[in-house]
Amino acid sequence: MKTEWFTYRGLKVLNYQSEVLDKIEKSMESNSVTVLAACPSAGKTIMSIYCIEKYLNEHPKARVLVLTHGTTVLRTQYNEVLDEVKPGFKYNLVEKFIEFNHKSQVNVCLPQTICGKNLPHFDLIVIDEAHQFYFADMVQEIIRLTKPSKQLLLTGTPSVFIARNYPIIAVPLITIYDEGMVADVRIEIATSSYNFDIIRDYNADKELKGEIEIRGNETRKTLDELLAKIISKISDSKARTWTQALKELRKTMFACKSQQQAMQIKAYFDAIGIQSALSISDIDTDSKEIQRFKEENECLVLIVVGRGILGFNYTPLVNIVDMSTSQNIDRIYQLFSRVIRKHPEGLKKLFFKIAPKDKADYYKYIMTGVLAMSAEEFFLKFNGKNFDDLQIPVIENKKKYDYKKKTTGRTQVARTYEPINFDSLPVFEFFKDVYDKDKTLKTYTLTDIKDVRAEFLNRKPNGYWDLENCLKSASRYGLVAEWKQNEPEAFNASKTNGWYVECLKLMTANLKERMNEIEKKKSFWKIFS
Repeated sequence: MKTEWFTYRGLKVLNYQSEVLDKIEKSMESNSVTVLAACPSAGKTIMSIYCIEKYLNEHPKARVLVLTHGTTVLRTQYNEVLDEVKPGFKYNLVEKFIEFNHKSQVNVCLPQTICGKNLPHFDLIVIDEAHQFYFADMVQEIIRLTKPSKQLLLTGTPSVFIARNYPIIAVPLITIYDEGMVADVRIEIATSSYNFDIIRDYNADKELKGEIEIRGNETRKTLDELLAKIISKISDSKARTWTQALKELRKTMFACKSQQQAMQIKAYFDAIGIQSALSISDIDTDSKEIQRFKEENECLVLIVVGRGILGFNYTPLVNIVDMSTSQNIDRIYQLFSRVIRKHPEGLKKLFFKIAPKDKADYYKYIMTGVLAMSAEEFFLKFNGKNFDDLQIPVIENKKKYDYKKKTTGRTQVARTYEPINFDSLPVFEFFKDVYDKDKTLKTYTLTDIKDVRAEFLNRKPNGYWDLENCLKSASRYGLVAEWKQNEPEAFNASKTNGWYVECLKLMTANLKERMNEIEKKKSFWKIFS
């Protein structure tokens, strides 16, 4: 029956679809809320349309509301899929509340279009990109007023729902890769002129703090250096300028941390005569610049902050340059997923992750965690907060000997493991093998980001400096200045958490003990002098 529904509409039948739809049906029978956590290109929208039609067949008088994410682009995309599928129910695209049709079986709209309005009861609400705004006051208010019997939530990154133990039906990237639905993307890590501290300058969500300044001269220098890196990666390229490189690269998106940074990149390309589309909320409220990027062949650059990340579906997009320096794997994974769809002409695709100065190796570990999301084992364990504790593959380094750095003459100890170099690596095939329990990749071992950070940055993992460890640290010293200089993290943790006085008492007692030992030794030598 399910296969016939797809074939009748000329849609490709995929091996996992029937099983996934069966799971959704069973979950919706027993739960008020069901989460379909499917990676981009898995067909979330089409599967949700099937679920709507089946629900309406079983409940002919039911009314359904589809809430898309808060941009006109995503609302239009959902409606375009409806037009393509031609389901057996009537639907209505709501651009203004006056267009809301109480008699229509299905209304498709943005949350802000109907929030605060007089709404009827809905039997089923389908919410797209639910991870982003399901828990927002506006959506929760709509749910409270309409009292839906069932909710179907669509997401590509289910971490917020995993954290709350919602029933989740998963379709990870590896599954659709095996179906030939996505391309194996090349990954490149490039360092920038941004000199951010990867601990102090980032917030709890692993995003660059809002007060950290992104300087225009550093952005320009980063783009200059990136050009050289890109040219080196284009085989047999004769490109020497951005204009020449972009003609070979084709459609390219630059994803930014802030509107300020986006405008810096726009100014950079304007100055060298390259057409670019800038889509940020302050100046492109209707996302017309995104449409111009799609339609105009000579416009090869799209510059965005958040709009190119959620649900952006454009198969001719060939490259993404992530300039945000984000360490948030949900955000990076969503962005990376925009470039996995196969190009109409079969062009190879490329994802550039820009890292702060001299931190390329550390960002390889971050990207390893992002790419591990392609496997179900990782995809269903990540709850948004436990990234530091999840297992990622690394290259085991069995050389334990010390060596001297020629430039400084200082002795350094070889690290226990090294990051994976993604250059030319078929990443999806690699992660299939890593998480295949029947295979053993002897070159690799598993560790977690917490240990990586401790070793790579010579810093203890978050939460290490509790009262017990601060007391142990303080006990090793007799003077505060000595303690602060040698173990500043322990010193700072004692100050922050109110343990300083307790540590100081231990340190004072330790100093008295050391002084007594010195006096005893003095007395001993006096006897024999």
